Amino acid sequence: MKKLYFIKVLFFPIILIAVGSVSIAQCPAGYSSATANWDQLDYLTRSGTYASFVTNAMMQTQNFTIGRNRFSINFPLATMSTTGENATNTAELGSFATGEDVEYSGNGIITINFTNIVYNLQFSLYDIDNLQSVQVSAMDGSLVPLNISMSAAAVGIVNVSGSGGISPTGTAINSAALNTDNRGTVNISIAGNSPGIANGIKSVTINLGIAGGTAGNFWLSDITACTAGSFPLNYYISQQPFTGQPAYYLVTPDNNSVYLFNPLTGKADWLFSEPGSPWVNSMAYDHVNKILYYVMDNPSPSSSNKSLKRYNFNTESISTVIADVSSLGIPLFDIVVESAGAAFYDGSLFLGIEGTNGAKNSNRESIIWRIDFDASQNPIRSSQVFARPADNGSGTLTHDWGDFSIKDGSLYDFNTGNVGSTSQFIHLNMQNGNATFFNTSGNPAPIQVGQIWNGTLYWTGGKPGEGGRVAVYNENGTIGPKTVASATVCSPAWVGQAGDASDPFRPKSDFGDAPASYDPVAMDKATHEYDCNLRLGPTFDREWDKTSSPTATADGSDEDGIGVATLLPNGIITYVQDVKVYNNTGSNATLTGWLDYDADGIFEPAEGVSIIVASSGSMQTKTLAWPGIPVSLPIGSTTFLRIRLTSASNGMTVNNATRWFANGEVEDYAISINSILPVEILSFIATAEKNSNVILNWGTGKEVDFRGFDIERSEDGLTWSSMAFVQSHSNGGAVNNYSFYDYNPLSGRSYYRLKLLSKDGNFKYSAVRTIILGLPDNSFKITPNPVRDQSTLQFVMEKNEPVNIYIIDAGGKRVWSKMAMANPGINQVSLHNLGGLTPGVYVVQLVTGSKNLNTKITVQ
Repeated sequence: MKKLYFIKVLFFPIILIAVGSVSIAQCPAGYSSATANWDQLDYLTRSGTYASFVTNAMMQTQNFTIGRNRFSINFPLATMSTTGENATNTAELGSFATGEDVEYSGNGIITINFTNIVYNLQFSLYDIDNLQSVQVSAMDGSLVPLNISMSAAAVGIVNVSGSGGISPTGTAINSAALNTDNRGTVNISIAGNSPGIANGIKSVTINLGIAGGTAGNFWLSDITACTAGSFPLNYYISQQPFTGQPAYYLVTPDNNSVYLFNPLTGKADWLFSEPGSPWVNSMAYDHVNKILYYVMDNPSPSSSNKSLKRYNFNTESISTVIADVSSLGIPLFDIVVESAGAAFYDGSLFLGIEGTNGAKNSNRESIIWRIDFDASQNPIRSSQVFARPADNGSGTLTHDWGDFSIKDGSLYDFNTGNVGSTSQFIHLNMQNGNATFFNTSGNPAPIQVGQIWNGTLYWTGGKPGEGGRVAVYNENGTIGPKTVASATVCSPAWVGQAGDASDPFRPKSDFGDAPASYDPVAMDKATHEYDCNLRLGPTFDREWDKTSSPTATADGSDEDGIGVATLLPNGIITYVQDVKVYNNTGSNATLTGWLDYDADGIFEPAEGVSIIVASSGSMQTKTLAWPGIPVSLPIGSTTFLRIRLTSASNGMTVNNATRWFANGEVEDYAISINSILPVEILSFIATAEKNSNVILNWGTGKEVDFRGFDIERSEDGLTWSSMAFVQSHSNGGAVNNYSFYDYNPLSGRSYYRLKLLSKDGNFKYSAVRTIILGLPDNSFKITPNPVRDQSTLQFVMEKNEPVNIYIIDAGGKRVWSKMAMANPGINQVSLHNLGGLTPGVYVVQLVTGSKNLNTKITVQ
């Protein structure tokens, strides 16, 4: 999280590319050439300002990526030392690499181990002179020795013996080679074929000082090999939006919340908040497992802030992935895990760590690490991917992780630098290690980068004073026109510019769950995104994709726009269905229903009806009617009803049984085909008397062979219980009136319906009526209490509005917070991850625009 200050400077792009001087042999089928390029890596040392952060273990065994593979380099601390990578040696003519190399000094065995086997391995050793000697050996995946080719780049100093065997040796005469003299250069090439076996290369040992060779300094070049596979293309294709749906990525402005972000409109929609810090950063979204990785940011870096966190969109919960990232072998410098960047690609987390310090004189590098996970999403290892000098050692910031993104095997580094002369866009080819640099001198200043499903990158941020902005990144150091960023009415306001942006994200939405024939096109299903002010029934249903079921019940019990679906009789009939709708958008909405009364598995336009729903702060009951429809279906069979609600401005008609809409909800219901009961409900009214009793009044038409009514009540509109039976008058009258008193009604919201019972055993239900009674003082409560890790807060709201929930310790400090959207009536919010709090008594505070409530909770 950087507070950026911009200087307008002319833009001059510069392209620099590191290229190896010798190409390797053709790779076997299924393998691709890859290079670990020291120009873009940081071989760790314990000298200078590294000493306080890099342990001996981190220096002795270091891990790096090579393509999608990884390898470790180990050397003995007792007899060898390293000064890291540098460009001191330039004797590269005729060798396998150019640019920086890793410098060592002393004798001992360097071991290189590959996580997965490679083929056609090549590297060079420089400055083998003054009686130094080196012997190289290698093993395949079955620990069988491999044949190795060794040669001197030029004659005169190094004599090679045993080339083509399993342990070739290079021995220098008693003569010095300058750092520009390639007579001290030795080339090593290993095909990976055991004698008679092709099993790849698993490990290599480089033995310096064999047979008493003199100890001295030498350099290890870039490492090139054929690694299995290649980086995936179109990795985020599964996040492709449905037809008509915008493409999104995740973003956080300068606050502690994460938003769904539409870069074309700049609109951000709140998803969740991190209660433990004022900002979040380094966001990376694993779209396969629906996990967002991130770190917490503070106004000033906290030396104890070493944790990696995650938000699980499946469970909607926050947890700590690892309490101390350095336990994975990653050195954390002065800024620890804060103010950097991250991306998730190819099944791994790529996490940036800032290298500089407050004085910008660290002479360290900022590094990106790849963190791999096991099948349970536990982090198991890290490897270095990319590194750039963080500062010049004398007060100038040369690299700052504004952010980075990865696509198709290329890493796009938005180097904010000093927001001036050192600002750069850097494109790293992760397969060959080459980089392209675009120096912008701060115009534009690289800030945050978001990516949508098709690989389009977006510059995300803005200059101070202009607020949040977004623009297409043209992948050449320039950006397109800017769009203003803002938050939806259901979200906390956009703050500042942007703290971070992340990977492609297709959100949970509401889908129908009728059989698949009703949504025949995979990317054009009936789909609605969440809007806190528009829904069917009391709750909104969200899932990742449509799940069909024979009974339209795959979405579970949260389909609550209809209490009980009306039975469908045969004949020329008028079908009527009451639907509960909530439209508090301030504008009209369209309610449309499709009844498949010919049961052909398709919702056709002729089977649709539509009405307008005006805006209201309360839940409304609307009636859809299909007059004069011909029904001729087997008694006991089933057909289906679809109900959709969206803003009228979206233009939904009876022609839109499928397609995406930006708000509202869709619900599917199985409709049973049944005979007509010999009774008709003319009216049904539920009334609260003196806020303590409920009276039900209803009237029927002429009753023939009719037994009576079961009075049913529900607390949630889903689970019903029978309260009483009322006998039919059976007097043959044209109109029959009934009443029933509930002297022990439920507190808060409750639901009533009538079950109409025929003498022949058939039955049907009336429409549902809702009552809200005043709640007792204990309606604001926590259960369980005391609590160990998780509890539930229950409260009542009179209207739809956002609520902020805080847990406050004895000193008055907020130690936990959460934002939620409340609905009219009873609400329940999970208080999770409380096990991290110190045991004791805390105050739970609920704050809205209309009320401020407090209660106590005991954490054990």
